[in-house]
Amino acid sequence: MMIGKSIYDHIDGIDFDSRTYRFRSTEELELEREERKLAIKLLRRRDDILKAVHLFSERFLRMPLTESSIEPILETLGHAAEVSRVYIFENRTRTDGALATSQRYEWVAPGIRAQLDNDNLQELPWLEAGFRRWVETLGRHELIYGHVSEFPESEKKILSVQHIISIMVAPIFVGDDWWGIIGFDDCLLEREWSPVEIEALKTAANVLGAAIQRTKAEEALLQSEKKYRLVVDNANEGIVITQDGMLKFANPSISEFTGYTENTHQEQSFLEYVHPDDREMVIEHHRKRLSGEEIPRPYSFRMIDQKKHIRWIQNNGVVVEWEGRPATLNFLLDNTERKKAVDALAVSEEKYRQLFESESDAVMIFDAQTQQFEDANPATLDLFGYSKPEFLELTVAGISAEKNKTRKSVGKVIRDDSQSTKIPLRYFIRKDGTVFPGEISAGKFISGDRTKIIGAVRDITSRLEAEEKIRALNQQLIKAQENERNRIAGYLHDHVAQNLSSLKIALETLFDHQREVPPEIGTKICELSKILQDSITAVRDLSYDLHPPGMDQLGLVRTVYQYCEDYSEKNDVSVDFYSAGMKDLKLEFDTEINLYRLIQEGLNNIKKHAQADHVVIRLVASSPYIILRIEDNGQGFDVERRLARSFKEKRLGLSSMEERVSMLEGTMSIKSQPSKGTSLFIEVPCKERTDD
Repeated sequence: MMIGKSIYDHIDGIDFDSRTYRFRSTEELELEREERKLAIKLLRRRDDILKAVHLFSERFLRMPLTESSIEPILETLGHAAEVSRVYIFENRTRTDGALATSQRYEWVAPGIRAQLDNDNLQELPWLEAGFRRWVETLGRHELIYGHVSEFPESEKKILSVQHIISIMVAPIFVGDDWWGIIGFDDCLLEREWSPVEIEALKTAANVLGAAIQRTKAEEALLQSEKKYRLVVDNANEGIVITQDGMLKFANPSISEFTGYTENTHQEQSFLEYVHPDDREMVIEHHRKRLSGEEIPRPYSFRMIDQKKHIRWIQNNGVVVEWEGRPATLNFLLDNTERKKAVDALAVSEEKYRQLFESESDAVMIFDAQTQQFEDANPATLDLFGYSKPEFLELTVAGISAEKNKTRKSVGKVIRDDSQSTKIPLRYFIRKDGTVFPGEISAGKFISGDRTKIIGAVRDITSRLEAEEKIRALNQQLIKAQENERNRIAGYLHDHVAQNLSSLKIALETLFDHQREVPPEIGTKICELSKILQDSITAVRDLSYDLHPPGMDQLGLVRTVYQYCEDYSEKNDVSVDFYSAGMKDLKLEFDTEINLYRLIQEGLNNIKKHAQADHVVIRLVASSPYIILRIEDNGQGFDVERRLARSFKEKRLGLSSMEERVSMLEGTMSIKSQPSKGTSLFIEVPCKERTDD
């Protein structure tokens, strides 16, 4: 930094009131006149600068800091200091953390080029641009001034481009933060900055800092007031100030509560809006609040609006000072709908509790994450044999006899988007260790921020026993049916068909011993013989359908193959039959005959409903199962609708097949879509005969 030579030393050495005279040379007199002129000029400049700083301070301490207010002051300072430029820069920390500065305001003397549009002076990084000395000096509240020619090369690079010969810069601080700089440039000569000019610029920087701080405070206060007004005017809560029982302030929401216009509230008694039965309570709460006594906070009371409707209001109040005297600031929340909802919820909860307690099924609630029971109805306690405190100590695993399956079932309920999930069969364990089968119906709901599961368990022991009895009866019925078929088939084959054959032979040989037989009698005999042959064929076909005659001699595969060929020939349908692994098996008769009946029933269903021209049948032994697949290229159907309709219309085709599969302890699945054919998949255990 450079400290200018003190020209004021010469001024202070001149005694303008001196009356001492001596003879001086012309050169001395001329020098004295020049010094006098310079001293007078400097004194005049000092006075102008001081006046400008005074004006600067007075204006910025009275009015807000704006572009229109700051530029005339910079011009006044520039003229007073007789400089080329006066400017203000503002600092900013960039996103990368570097401190940068940008020129914001400027005044230039006539003939001097302005720099406000110089892009190099916008977002100028102090350190990267080589102004570390400035950052350190200005950051200590000190000034930078002197001749640019004597500055470091890194600083000259930017300053010389602006044609600056001499410069003086003062830091602007807003509080403890370095906000920016204010500076003087002389672009005409190397200038020695006087102490008055240094102090003037320092004062201008301090005034600017104070003005900026005040402007920021005013803006913050204005924003705070705007936010306050925005919150108060748009609050859903009614906000009122009461003093001596009178309304002193009410926000717009109060008009919605009361039905009166906003102006009506002014200087009205607040009690006019309170239900008569609650006025004494409100007065007592108001008195206690002002005296600092303990009261419920918040509390509720009833308000009557303009239409005489009753509203439930929740009041949360505090003591404040209003126009120098105690008052209460009250925040009123209309709880009418909430009160109705709470009352309705209470009624609903009571109904739920009654249903919950009286439900005959075991109903329990548990947390989805911990699986800890949280509630259980009396039927649950009776079913499992626990007291309620004992049961609520358990988790779901504590009542399950199939823990892995139960864990998967809970996961399924959590993932399922439907309102209710049905789980047809799980086994549970009572307190005494006995196990029973149960049917589950479960759903989920959210309580707080946690998922809860409500489940109903029904003991289906009796139902399973009944179903098992029905299944056993059905199996016995099917076996009796097969036995009856065998008996009828044997009778038809051995008696009816044989008798018809004998009758046919006898008819055809009736006139063998006659020399001549009239032609009309021969024709009649042929016609009767044909009728008898058709009857014989029909009886044998019926016998074949009732019991395949080749099952015992040819085995299952050859019998099925023969049946498929006959079916294909009679119905003009291509049947592709393939078997594997069946050749050396000696299956139980029940397994063989039921597999045969399944194929027979499947082909009959295709004939009646599918309108197919190609069928694929696969019969494969894959230990420990036998797999039967029947596929067609027919018109297909909606499986669920067809099964429901078959049950309603009492059609026995698919039901009979399911019953046969169940009798063999197997499984059956059907896949079909309209116009895309049908696929029937059957899997039964492979049971071989134990005898020879």
